[in-house]
Amino acid sequence: MAVTHSGAGMLSVTLVVAATHSTLGIGRAGSLPWRLPRDMAFFRLVTSACNDESSRKPAVVMGRKTWDSLPQKFRPLPNRTNIILSRSVVSHGEGTFTFASLTSALDALSSSDSKSAVPPASKVFIIGGAEIYAEALRHLSASRVLLTIVYPPDETALSLDTYLPDFRKSEDWKLASPEDLRKYILEEVQSEEAVSLLPKVGERIKEKGYEYEFTLWERSQKYFTS
Repeated sequence: MAVTHSGAGMLSVTLVVAATHSTLGIGRAGSLPWRLPRDMAFFRLVTSACNDESSRKPAVVMGRKTWDSLPQKFRPLPNRTNIILSRSVVSHGEGTFTFASLTSALDALSSSDSKSAVPPASKVFIIGGAEIYAEALRHLSASRVLLTIVYPPDETALSLDTYLPDFRKSEDWKLASPEDLRKYILEEVQSEEAVSLLPKVGERIKEKGYEYEFTLWERSQKYFTS
């Protein structure tokens, strides 16, 4: 997998995504194929936790279609800097910033220029959609994937039409242990409430007719020593 470099400082960039176990299916007709309250709570807690002494907020980066799919009442996502990637760099309202590329967005979020309109981020989370995930997986700054693995009773019945590239097959990415996932959430995200949502080791969450589990994947350190 070719890796895209950036002039940005090494912000903590993490993909956050829920996908089916067998095919990494993530969507149907432009929307989520499931509604899993505990997973949504986990997403909110992880992406909005602020542990930076300078009070910098985390940033969420998404494509325009993902932005459009958010319910109006939740836009922009609160307590986070909302970054929208779009070929048409237009305003999407107060509390949002639009960029034409992921690299330019990360450069702005890591900038120390006090005159910049974009506040520097404490960490960055990539939240969709499929094209943005694929680009992020090729980007040097992306070091982790928080992957919720969903086990549907019948995947074919979901009529999925959008998929995540199966990065699990690449030697570039390694599955972290449940203990390392817990350590990451507790020490780096610093959200004890999010940790409380993790099931016991070896167990899956059962909700709305689905089973699922939270996993952490980390990029090989060879990319950060060159």
